[in-house]
Amino acid sequence: MGKSPPNRFDQVMLPHLDAAYNLARWLSGSATEADDVVQEAFLRAFRFFDGYTGDNPRAWLLAIVRNTWFTEWRRHRHQGDATPMTTRCTSTTSFPAGPTKAATIPRR
Repeated sequence: MGKSPPNRFDQVMLPHLDAAYNLARWLSGSATEADDVVQEAFLRAFRFFDGYTGDNPRAWLLAIVRNTWFTEWRRHRHQGDATPMTTRCTSTTSFPAGPTKAATIPRR
């Protein structure tokens, strides 16, 4: 199959932008992360649009959004596991042991 004209992608996929964002927002729980996931998902969809032969573009796009979120979630989870456990706090600031007298509420 030859290259699809860019306006065909716009006509087929852009009507599903809100659904893609809503799914990404629900999965990530963050508006900022949802923006990133949707942007990456649309880039992937555009890149592989020539291979799209289905009759349900919404389902195809939402599957890409879900897979993109899962890839990002795994990447962040593995980055969190890479923090060495031997890292120590080198700050010399001492923290109070508990609430101060001024912060306590007198009983009646």
